[in-house]
Amino acid sequence: MRLLQGLVGTRPLWPAIKANAYGHGAEIVGRHLVNLGYKTFCVAHVSEAIDLAEAGLKATFIVLSATLPENSPYLVAYPCEPVVCTVEMVESLAGEAARTGKTISVHLKIDTGMGRVGIRPDAVEDFLERCRDYPNVSIKGMMSHFPMADEADKSFSQQQIAQFHRTREVARSYGIRTFHFANSAAIFDLPDAHSDAVRPGISVYGLKPSHVMSNPQVDALQPVL
Repeated sequence: MRLLQGLVGTRPLWPAIKANAYGHGAEIVGRHLVNLGYKTFCVAHVSEAIDLAEAGLKATFIVLSATLPENSPYLVAYPCEPVVCTVEMVESLAGEAARTGKTISVHLKIDTGMGRVGIRPDAVEDFLERCRDYPNVSIKGMMSHFPMADEADKSFSQQQIAQFHRTREVARSYGIRTFHFANSAAIFDLPDAHSDAVRPGISVYGLKPSHVMSNPQVDALQPVL
């Protein structure tokens, strides 16, 4: 974690402890990271956040995977910040937050080229206009994901970064202030993607994202298991 923090300066690290911390034990890893001062973690599903919160971890959980409206009561009840990319999910979260007298923070995911989950960049402005109808939902951040940042050829990833930066300017006009994109590979090799926070995954556990990384500091990683 010291190595990763050194690469990104004062930007916050939001470690991914999904999939049982990549098989390392999410509760054990989470407790250790909390003791190191980290308070925001990325998980894949709300059930992972629930398990960790009920185990006593005092943290915020960014739920990365697209979720369904039926999960809204859990996302609002627990310290979750879900990733959203549909108006239906925003509407569901807003209804549950209003019912319980709360406001929930969310992160808007845009598709910069991976083609799996996210809002098209040209649809972001219309989406944010729709979100103004739901005051119980606060859009805390905007994010995207790299599918090829760990490959030697960075051209596709550079195109993604350029698209993210263009869309960021639109989002800023709607009051969004936190932008995050970088995974482990991008932390080492794509400093232009560091933005306001970074989401390390495999590197948290001392493993190289790949063996074709250009930053020699990746060789300092040592497996923790």
